[in-house]
Amino acid sequence: MQERDYRANFAAYLKQYIKDNNLSINQLAVAVELPRQTVTRYVNSERLVTVENLCKFADFFHEDLEVLLGRREY
Repeated sequence: MQERDYRANFAAYLKQYIKDNNLSINQLAVAVELPRQTVTRYVNSERLVTVENLCKFADFFHEDLEVLLGRREY
């Protein structure tokens, strides 16, 4: 799987989570303690998430890292 696929899968997960939970990008950014611009880049698939930040999202979502990257279904 290419880096781009991981970015796209993670972006799709974020978009769906934001929609399903009626959140704004800003609300999510505050919750995971990241700059809004960083979260926006993840949502727009413009940036590959770092391991450290991926762990922040996994903790917040109570989700497995492999699910966030699209390697396993949720």
